[in-house]
Amino acid sequence: MWRQPAVQPVHQRPLRGRRLAYGGLGRFPESQVIAEIYAGALNAAGVTATTKPNIGSREIYFKAVQDGSIDLAPDYSGNLLSYLDTNATQVSADDVYKALPGKLPQGLGVLDPAKAEDKDAMVVTKATAEKYQLKSIEDLAKVCGDLTMAAPQPLRPAPTGSLASKPTTTACSRA
Repeated sequence: MWRQPAVQPVHQRPLRGRRLAYGGLGRFPESQVIAEIYAGALNAAGVTATTKPNIGSREIYFKAVQDGSIDLAPDYSGNLLSYLDTNATQVSADDVYKALPGKLPQGLGVLDPAKAEDKDAMVVTKATAEKYQLKSIEDLAKVCGDLTMAAPQPLRPAPTGSLASKPTTTACSRA
């Protein structure tokens, strides 16, 4: 997300020579790493960028971009679209990216997406996989009553398709 002037499209706004305050999304390590990578890339391109780590949840950093406390913030396009439009039906990366500009408030824009993906995964030891004959997440449904799942704080039911919201894993206990 990027705060932009009302009269100039975001893709035409020059960055070189500007000073940017760049927000780290949340209070988890992945967010901080992403913020530092982007800030490093901006600095290498001649843009003075500083990070403001641990801003908080999407509701907080979205408002920070709107009010100008930060100039830009990385986000996951699908999650951002779901936040802006709870009825969004777009699934493919291209469709989500095309839908985003029309859902953002005036004065905000999106930059070109990174060529990366964030996908959830479940990992078990080889011994556990062999013991329960696990080859896929769906296989967990048969034995989740026998297992305890440990997960970081952000893993909880979400409308954006995180593992915690899928029926095959919600019955598993969480540590």
